[in-house]
Amino acid sequence: MPAIFSLTPIIRNLVPIGAVLFLPAAALGWGSGHVDWQRKLQEIMPAAIMERVDPEIAERSIHEWSKYIDSFESFASQADLIGEEGMARLERAGIRRRYDLHGEKARAVNFVLIVESLRAERYDAALFWIACFGHSAADMSAANHDPLLHLATYDWGTMDLTLADGVPLGHALRALDLSHTARHAEGLTAFSAAVERMRVPDDGREAEAAMLNIMSYGQKGAAFCAERGPTILQAAVKRALTDEPATRAALFEPMAELGAWALVRVARDVEAALRLAEASDPLPQLNESLSRKQAKRMEAWVRNRKLEDDAFLVPILRPLRDVSATGTPAAGTPAAGTPATGVPATGVILEPTWRMNEGMFNLLDKTVAVAVCRTLENSGAPYATIDLRALLNDGAPSPERLPCLIVPARSVRNYHGMTSAQLKASLRDYRRAGGKVVWIGGNTPPLAAPVLADAMSQAEGGQWPVPPEQMKGSRIVLPDTGLEWTVTRNPLTPAGWHRPFSSVTIDPTDERITPLLELKSRNRTFTTGAVEHSGDEGPLAWLPVYALHPWLLVAPEFPEDPADLGLDEAGAAILEAALAAVRDRTAPSR
Repeated sequence: MPAIFSLTPIIRNLVPIGAVLFLPAAALGWGSGHVDWQRKLQEIMPAAIMERVDPEIAERSIHEWSKYIDSFESFASQADLIGEEGMARLERAGIRRRYDLHGEKARAVNFVLIVESLRAERYDAALFWIACFGHSAADMSAANHDPLLHLATYDWGTMDLTLADGVPLGHALRALDLSHTARHAEGLTAFSAAVERMRVPDDGREAEAAMLNIMSYGQKGAAFCAERGPTILQAAVKRALTDEPATRAALFEPMAELGAWALVRVARDVEAALRLAEASDPLPQLNESLSRKQAKRMEAWVRNRKLEDDAFLVPILRPLRDVSATGTPAAGTPAAGTPATGVPATGVILEPTWRMNEGMFNLLDKTVAVAVCRTLENSGAPYATIDLRALLNDGAPSPERLPCLIVPARSVRNYHGMTSAQLKASLRDYRRAGGKVVWIGGNTPPLAAPVLADAMSQAEGGQWPVPPEQMKGSRIVLPDTGLEWTVTRNPLTPAGWHRPFSSVTIDPTDERITPLLELKSRNRTFTTGAVEHSGDEGPLAWLPVYALHPWLLVAPEFPEDPADLGLDEAGAAILEAALAAVRDRTAPSR
C-alpha cells in the first residue's frame, strides 16, 4: 500500500478564519478539559482573591465561565457583572462577541479588566475575567492547535477509522483533550507535578510589559505544542491499544506539560494583576503605540523561528545545502536521506507553525507540504525543503540548482513582514529564469501566473465546483491516461478547519493553457487542473488541494502508525502527473 501514513517514527499538520464558524463550541481548544484546567488554576491562585469569593461563585467559574468565550454571542447576559465601564472598554477595543476574547490584543484588554476589577474590589467580576483570560491562554497550547493533532482531530476524527484489532481511532483522539489526563489518577498526578515544576514567579514587570508578553502567548504556546505534537499522537494511539503504566505515562507527561504551560503563566499574570491593582498607576491603553510594539515583537518572532522547531517537520527536512544538483546528498551530509537517483531535486516550500490558524499559507498547506515530501521520498524522487522566508527574502534558487518548486498554498496572506508581493516577485523571477512550478491551491489564484489566473473562475459559495453533496461520487480524471478516481467521502466534514476547499474551474481554450485534471460530476465535466506555458517563462501547473487530500479519493485504510504523513495512491499519481507535465515543457531560451 502506498504511504498514506506509514506510521513509524513521529507524527506531523490551514484554513480560513471563517472556518471556525463551522465548529461546535465543544470542539474548540481543550473542550471539557477547560473545567479541569480552571480547577487547577484556582488551587494555586492568590488567597487574597480566592478568600474573597463565595464558593458558589468559584464553582460557577470552573463549570460555566471556564467555557464562556467559546460562543459567538454578545456579553449581554453578563452585563451586570461586567459593569458599565467594562462594557465600554470592550466596545472601545472592538470586542463585541465572547469569542473575540481569544485574540491576542483582546487578551491584553482582558488582563486590564482583571486589574480594574481587583482595584474596585469586585472579586466576582475579577474571577469572571480570570476565567475568560485563562481559557484564552490555555487554548494557545491546546493539543488540537498542533498542525498534525489538528488534522487528526478534525479530519481523521470525522471518519469511521479503526486501529489494530478494530479499536476505533476515536478512542485515541479523545485522549487529546486535557480531561483525559486530568481525570485519571496518574494523569492528575502528572499534571500537578508539571504545574509545580514549571511555575514562573511574578517578576515585577510593569503593566505594559505584562500586556506585550500576554499578546505573545499565541505564538509561544503554538511553538511549545509543536515540539510535542507527534509524540502525543503516537502516545495516544498506543494508549488506546494498550492500557499499561508505561503507555499511560508516555501520554500523560506531555499532555500535562501542555496544560501546565499556560496555567503557570496565567497564575503569574494574576499575581501581577493583584500587585498592579494595589498601585495607583494608570493602566496602559490598547492604542497604536502598543500595537506597533507588539507587531515589532511578532515580526522578530516570525523572522527567527526555525523549521526544525516543529517536530512534525523534522523527519522530512532536506535543506538545499544538503542536496546536490543531481539530487544526491552533498559531501559530508550522509544523513540527508535523499537517494542518489541522478534526477535533479524538486523543491518543496515549507512554513513554520505560527499561532493557531495564522500564517502566510493556510493551515492545511502545512500538512500537504509534509505529505508531498514523504511521498517524494517514498517514490525515490529527491527533494529539497525550502523555507518560505528564505524564498521571500533571498529569492528562489536558480533553476539549474533546483529546476522545479512545489508551492502548497491554498491561500496567500501578508503575515508579520512576509508579503504576497515578495512571493510574487520571487516566483516571477524564478519562472523568467526557466524555473518550473507546481501550485497546490484552493481559491486564491497562483501568483506570477496571469494567464491561469485570468482563465479561472469560482463556483458560487467558494467550496467546490459542484455542491458538497455532489462531490461524493464525482470522479477526478487525469485526461488521456485512463486514470481516474471516485471521491469516496464528502469533503464537507463536520468541522471546517481542514476542509479542502477549491471551487476553481479553468477555461482551457487559451492556447497557452493545457488541461491537466478534470472533475466529472453527473453530466458535467470541469477542468480543475492545468498547466500555463507562456512566452519564455517556465511552466506552472495548478492542482486543486482536494485532489491530493488523503482518503478523499481512496477508501480509508488506517496505517499501522499515524506518523508518516504522505499522499494516498491517487494523490501520488496526480502529483507525479503535474511534475511530469512541467518537466516535459521547457521555456525557450531568452
